[in-house]
Amino acid sequence: MKIYIPNILPINIKDKMDELTKITRPIERQIVELTSSEFGKMIINNDTTYMIESTFNNDYELIKNYQYNDTDNYVDLLVDKTQYSQVPMISQYPVKFILVNKTEYSYKKPKSKLSLIIECVKEDKDFMTTSMMPIDFYFIYENDKLDLQDSFIREEINVFLSCLK
Repeated sequence: MKIYIPNILPINIKDKMDELTKITRPIERQIVELTSSEFGKMIINNDTTYMIESTFNNDYELIKNYQYNDTDNYVDLLVDKTQYSQVPMISQYPVKFILVNKTEYSYKKPKSKLSLIIECVKEDKDFMTTSMMPIDFYFIYENDKLDLQDSFIREEINVFLSCLK
């Protein structure tokens, strides 16, 4: 299950990623993503191409003004419960596609069911230097039921959001 925060734009967390590393060290993963009008979204992983298919039962919930700590801090949460599967692609690539090389940073506290995922692309500042530019971020919750009143979940969301806001 993915949890998005529509109130915060990915560009706004670029300077705050260092704060997150003070909480927990991220796991870095390289992703190659292909998008085509013919085949949709595809991921290349370990020399195998997978088509990303969703169940046709899209399940979204928008939670307005979620108070994530004891102060007056509120955010909106978009909870995406849609199930996705990776189907190995046997045929050739589409003729027209967009290829994006991403770096995914996964922040997770030990024994937690909540991870913060930040997807970035390289941005050339000038000829010699590059930086990572966030293009998407979301939480992944490793459970079917999400109880936002649970004190452990509230605390974990609070820890990450205090760095991002």
